[in-house]
Amino acid sequence: MPGTDVLYTPTKLAAQMAGACSASPTAVADFASGDGGLLRMASERWPGAKLLATDISRAALSALQISLPGAESGRCDFLSARSRSKSRVLADWAGKIDLALLNPPFSCRGGTRTRVLTEFFDATCSTAMAFILHAFEYLSSDGEILAILPAGSISSEKDHQAWEQLRRHANVEVLSQQDRGTFDRCFPTTKLVHIRRGAVRPPLPGNCAVRVIETQAPLRAPVVIYRGKVQMHYVPKGRTPLAHSTDLKGFRLVLNGHRTKAGLSAVHGPFVAICRVGKPDREKIALHFAESEIAISDCIVVLACESKPHAEAVHSAILEHWTELASLYDGTGAKYITVAKIAGFVRQLGFAVSANADAKWQLRRSVNGASRP
Repeated sequence: MPGTDVLYTPTKLAAQMAGACSASPTAVADFASGDGGLLRMASERWPGAKLLATDISRAALSALQISLPGAESGRCDFLSARSRSKSRVLADWAGKIDLALLNPPFSCRGGTRTRVLTEFFDATCSTAMAFILHAFEYLSSDGEILAILPAGSISSEKDHQAWEQLRRHANVEVLSQQDRGTFDRCFPTTKLVHIRRGAVRPPLPGNCAVRVIETQAPLRAPVVIYRGKVQMHYVPKGRTPLAHSTDLKGFRLVLNGHRTKAGLSAVHGPFVAICRVGKPDREKIALHFAESEIAISDCIVVLACESKPHAEAVHSAILEHWTELASLYDGTGAKYITVAKIAGFVRQLGFAVSANADAKWQLRRSVNGASRP
């Protein structure tokens, strides 16, 4: 797959993955094996296990065959149905693998989405997630996957459909997060995920993505959520003031003179503005009362309120539960939060949320599972 990244698994992380397996597998596979680091760890831990390796790189497989001569290995583009069907390594192994260890390619240039259509899944998702779904087809009835994934995959809109379908057939648990210094010469934030096929158990309270926030009597007035659309690398010329994330400071919106075309992502006060992209910062939860129209960049989400007291109530509630909101930011590189997560969080605070037309596509779900109003 041209344009994919190559991040071989550090030994310490490979050992952690092997150690997280809940059984003693008799067949272990890596469908993006590279030079075989994960399978070498598996061979040390389970000397009698059958090892299967596929990769698209001939050079990587050559190295693997030298270091793991006992492994059954072969070239295969794992995301290609045609390539999988022709692979002598994969022949007759569907439904028989006890453990798949995966550090799949994280990205393709241009933000490519991959369609996965199998016995269990019909989803469009990221390259990394597509590896997980296809690997699932090879698991035994209680087989496991231990995978390193970009941190953003767990909560991204791109992979939401895939995770939703996967959880119908497997128990999913995030075991750990790796910081940006884990891989050599590359700096993604990643998560180690454990997936086990079989009867699905309800999540334990400690594993919930977001804990329910205790509030007093609900505040019934709705807020309208907007996501900005103006991208700062290309700002159409105009006279309307434009707010960017750098303008959110000290809990206020302080405009710095940017302007754009009238009507683009137009909002007016009173509202609460939240920085969508970047390191979570409590002082970037901005309260703005002016009723004159402004435009907002794609790094800002606005909660439009019906009155000044309403905006103050929303602002105070968010700041009171800032720790919970900050925990919802995720991402492999720059931290970010989705419109859906913000909507779910605000609902948990007791406020109804409705969507501006520009944000509706992002409100197919919310973090607490509530349907969109």
